[in-house]
Amino acid sequence: LRCRRALANHAYSRYVSSCGKFDYDLFTIGAGSGGVRASRIAAGHGASVGVADDLAVGLGGTCVNVGCVPKKLFAYGSELPTEVKDGEGFGWNFTSQAPPD
Repeated sequence: LRCRRALANHAYSRYVSSCGKFDYDLFTIGAGSGGVRASRIAAGHGASVGVADDLAVGLGGTCVNVGCVPKKLFAYGSELPTEVKDGEGFGWNFTSQAPPD
């Protein structure tokens, strides 16, 4: 028999058994893309799931917050001047400003 109560005043509900020990069907270490996906799938099947992560980086893990995704945004943004110059060679006009929607 599982006896659980939700801890109040917390952004994410945590479940603790009456003896004070954590009682999860799945405990995921790391809330990156894989950890969140595994946790959500398990919870969708009715499992009690806990997740631990270093919130200094943020939920989503290193790749989403400080790694791959930001790097790609900066890399693609840095190529914009070259792309504009190439476009002008094909007859594109980037000097006029489009009206706002």
